[in-house]
Amino acid sequence: MYISVSRISQNCLLCLRTNFEYPFCDVVENAAALHNHDTRCYLICLVSLGKLSGRLAIPPLLRGLTDSNRLVRLRAAEALVGISGETVPIFQQVVASRDRYALHAYLTAVENADLLAKLEGELQNFLPLAAEERTKLQNALRSGSLGTEALAIPPEVTEVPVAS
Repeated sequence: MYISVSRISQNCLLCLRTNFEYPFCDVVENAAALHNHDTRCYLICLVSLGKLSGRLAIPPLLRGLTDSNRLVRLRAAEALVGISGETVPIFQQVVASRDRYALHAYLTAVENADLLAKLEGELQNFLPLAAEERTKLQNALRSGSLGTEALAIPPEVTEVPVAS
């Protein structure tokens, strides 16, 4: 699939230092390689990829979501939230990353876009999900955590007589 250069922001193009059509995968790889040289340009490329709103933009945005830079994670999350029709599959991949910072960034973007109720509804009605996977995703959504600690129920506190 080829994407016209005009569909990518000019700032991103300057960072990519190109003036002709790239195969989409080359643009993605060049954008990811930019992170080693210039975080600002990498951020611009992530935002631009999100504006393309295509399924092919999801893998590099997920890589951005697990980046060590907090701002990169937030911009990648905002771009992922903007991709319509892929909400549950993207959330599955975020949880599967087992990266708590990625999960927090994604949930922040979902809340900021006022899409929390929509994601909850889509999780409830997404047919390809097995019951166990649905429960896992719902728990991650409600608790904001990845592990079983979110499922643990604290033991009941019983009164113990205090010796005086």
